[in-house]
Amino acid sequence: MAALYKNAPLVHTAFEARFFGDLAIETRRDQFQQLVRADFPKLYVPNTVPGKAPALQPYQFRTEDNSATVNLAVNSFAYSTSRYSGFEAFKVTLEGVWKLFSDFFEVSTFTRLGLRYINHLPIIREEGGSISLSRYVTAKLNIAPGFPSGKIHDLDFTISCEMPGGRLRFLMQNAKREDGLEVLILDLDFARQGPIDKDERPSFIETSHEQIETVFFDLISKEYKEIMKGGT
Repeated sequence: MAALYKNAPLVHTAFEARFFGDLAIETRRDQFQQLVRADFPKLYVPNTVPGKAPALQPYQFRTEDNSATVNLAVNSFAYSTSRYSGFEAFKVTLEGVWKLFSDFFEVSTFTRLGLRYINHLPIIREEGGSISLSRYVTAKLNIAPGFPSGKIHDLDFTISCEMPGGRLRFLMQNAKREDGLEVLILDLDFARQGPIDKDERPSFIETSHEQIETVFFDLISKEYKEIMKGGT
């Protein structure tokens, strides 16, 4: 998306693999750090969370500018980035860090695989404070006859549905970011539950990206696509 559109709203992309816990990860995490240190030099150790086992909380290895992160816990691996220059470029980096992980730790079966894209569409409110949803998306909230769908002030909507190859969880809500900008969040998380053989991971990534991209571009309004291209 970012490679094709000047004003792409994508702010976060992440791949996650979960698996049955392996204590080898806990005892050899320092050696894995050495493998990724050149590209992910910053280490962030998780704070203690009441009621959650420390080993299940991931250590974070970040790039110097904090734009990308590798998370590692005894039962999960994740790679995420806030700088997305296209799916192929994302896969190259992901596969690079994944090879380091998979060559070092023997994980043959996954309990869950997930690919997630989070988009922030800046909101301009109408006179009177309402959000003209049709300016941003094709979705129509015709909940009931007489429902004033054109006079929405706030929304928080989540749906989970079965799709070919997995399940998509879609969240749409308005929120203010830390920088004060109000945005319409479009959060698409495509996942498959296990058991999943390790050889299925590459095809899952392709399938999940295809499903997410199709839904996203079907959802984005014609008007906002022009904004994404650099129009006004």
